[in-house]
Amino acid sequence: AACSPSLPDGSGTAVSAATSTERRSSIRSGVTASARRDALAQSSKSVRSGAYTDDQATKGESVYRQNCTSCHATSFVSGEQFQLTWLGRTVFDLYDQIRKTMPQDDPGKLSRQDYALIVAYVLKLNGYPSGSEPLSSSADDLKQIRIEAR
Repeated sequence: AACSPSLPDGSGTAVSAATSTERRSSIRSGVTASARRDALAQSSKSVRSGAYTDDQATKGESVYRQNCTSCHATSFVSGEQFQLTWLGRTVFDLYDQIRKTMPQDDPGKLSRQDYALIVAYVLKLNGYPSGSEPLSSSADDLKQIRIEAR
């Protein structure tokens, strides 16, 4: 997989740049911070209540190792950088960012289910509990799940 020089360092530079671009795009399209807050207020579930299954996280680790580790150590998608980037957003935001930008040499090449498995693994890496219901790959379902502090 072809990687940008800034990706392997774990600094989150690429995520921050993508997030800044996404924010500029949101402003241009008329999506305001208020609209985002309203959408989050409608979200009915939190990652703290178990948004994925243990089996999904295990499978997600395998998919991550096969498709992501050549560019991203797990420290790239966990810890403080994850919290700073994703708190207050929905799981759909995370899923969609990964799906539209990764793998860098062929964004969107994985199945929607594989992207959901990767998100499940990332949630596990960040200390969020598993639950009894699997994480869906449906945009509507993912938009209902908030990423909150642990």
